Amino acid sequence: MESISAVIITLNEEENIARCLRSVSFCNEIVVVDAGSSDQTVAIVRDLGARVIENVHGGRANAS
Repeated sequence: MESISAVIITLNEEENIARCLRSVSFCNEIVVVDAGSSDQTVAIVRDLGARVIENVHGGRANAS
């Protein structure tokens, strides 16, 4: 059986994250990479059963 995962990157999205997670509820796994939210984003994500990876570095790659 195939599985599908969703990866969502967040920063202070407490007003939108529940709706976003519901929109990918068909996925077998939902991973949220949080870039250091200071609001309730991480708590909401955990309450809704998604996996959280906290990445406060928020590094970006620049194309050369």
